[in-house]
Amino acid sequence: ALTVLAGAVSVWAYTGRWYFLLAPFAFLYVVVLALNWKTAWWIFLATIPVSIQINFAGDTMSIPLPDQPMIGMFLALFPLVLAANPRRIPEWFWRDNLTLIILLQYLWTAVAVIFSKMLFFSAKFFLAKAWLLASFYFIPVWIFKTKKDFIRAFWLLLVPMLATILVILVHHAMLGFKFDKVQKSMSGLYYNHVDYSTVISMFFPLLLICWPLTKKRSPVVRISLAIAIVVYLLGIYFAYARAAEVGLVPLGA
Repeated sequence: ALTVLAGAVSVWAYTGRWYFLLAPFAFLYVVVLALNWKTAWWIFLATIPVSIQINFAGDTMSIPLPDQPMIGMFLALFPLVLAANPRRIPEWFWRDNLTLIILLQYLWTAVAVIFSKMLFFSAKFFLAKAWLLASFYFIPVWIFKTKKDFIRAFWLLLVPMLATILVILVHHAMLGFKFDKVQKSMSGLYYNHVDYSTVISMFFPLLLICWPLTKKRSPVVRISLAIAIVVYLLGIYFAYARAAEVGLVPLGA
């Protein structure tokens, strides 16, 4: 671990690229993945809202950090776990119509890649779909077993996403909440204000669902959730994306 830390600091000092300092954390994450991959998946879930797109190779390529390398790790992990116990995925999952549709669609994508005139980009797209399916469709079958698992996932997405909204709102406030400054206020946390408004507006209904379910919880939980609802509404409004705002109308019906 000390060797990785020293190497990361040395490379950072030479190149000036701060993201090389993430190497020790990546090393620790690999250790956690090897010891308890389910815990590693929960950590991965919490990093999704705060991942930042890093450009390199003269800004000709980019990668979201830290979630995309984690997705690659779970793509490699998935066949290993499945090979160790092929019956690990329940039979009902394979018989589900949604699973059938997804697998047929992915098979058809493979056919399209074979006959593609731009094989490199098509293969890259095919691989991207593979790691998304592994990380967000197949592996969650082994993760979500009880109601507590869904509650944990809710909070692990809510808290970091709320933090990104607060950062963006503060930055936008410093810019006078001007429409032409909304893109600058993204602070690199989202590709653009449309993506930002889409993500938080899609998550917002879960807050409304959670509200009546917390009636018997402590006042601290209720107040915290109420503050989160207000912050999300402010984030959606000041994102200046009409589709996201209109999408909230049915919730008030």
